[in-house]
Amino acid sequence: MSHLSILPTLVNDLDLLASALRAEGFAVAIGGQLCSFGTQHNVALAATHAKGIALGWSWNRHHDSLNVVVDLGRPSQAVSVEQALSRVLRRYALQKALSDASQQNLAVAGVDNQLTIPSPASVR
Repeated sequence: MSHLSILPTLVNDLDLLASALRAEGFAVAIGGQLCSFGTQHNVALAATHAKGIALGWSWNRHHDSLNVVVDLGRPSQAVSVEQALSRVLRRYALQKALSDASQQNLAVAGVDNQLTIPSPASVR
């Protein structure tokens, strides 16, 4: 069964989030809409991927952060949604850390732009 899930995150920079989503191949619309069961839901940011993944991000009224709004009920896409969301959040965290370091005038030696998820056999 398909339904929208709202998951809290620590994401609080809409511009960095949009950048991370674009880098992972998503088309991004600020102030967009997410559709579920023929109903449009207004979100602060809507992101769609060619693989059929749609993510929405709405501001949490109780915290200065964004909630991810996603349809996790489609069994055929659950794994790809989880993997895509994980990659986006990792990229966001990296960009946020680099941004924070830059604002504090800290030196950053360099960062590989490719993000990979290690397999259990490659983790040491």
